[in-house]
Amino acid sequence: MLKAVKRSLARTFDYEGRSGRGEYLVYFFVAMVCLPLAPLTLAVAIPGFAATVRRLHDMDRSGRWALLPLSPVLFLIAAMLAGVAFHPLLTATRIAMVFVPLGFVIWLSRQGTPGPNRYGDPVPNTGMVREPAVPAP
Repeated sequence: MLKAVKRSLARTFDYEGRSGRGEYLVYFFVAMVCLPLAPLTLAVAIPGFAATVRRLHDMDRSGRWALLPLSPVLFLIAAMLAGVAFHPLLTATRIAMVFVPLGFVIWLSRQGTPGPNRYGDPVPNTGMVREPAVPAP
């Protein structure tokens, strides 16, 4: 488990290549524990964003998808700056602030693309996530 966190921290500014499910999920849960510690928030968020981009690459998706969980937050900030105090859309946005990132993490916990894709060769299984057995053709 510590190995996955070290690997993510070592690749803090590496947005190339792929990251496996085990590395991503372990880092995500460690980040959730560190998140309440305000001084560490940015120190946890930057490697987490890079790990998310690499995880998306493992699923043969563009790293731009990593911005999706920020969309409800940006909408809420825009509404606050516009001076809107209460609106049904703001309530929906606050609900989306919980469920969009949660759905995103569930989506990222799916198995990546088997074999090479446009972002490189697959990451070897570290044993942190058990892969389902694939029947022989």
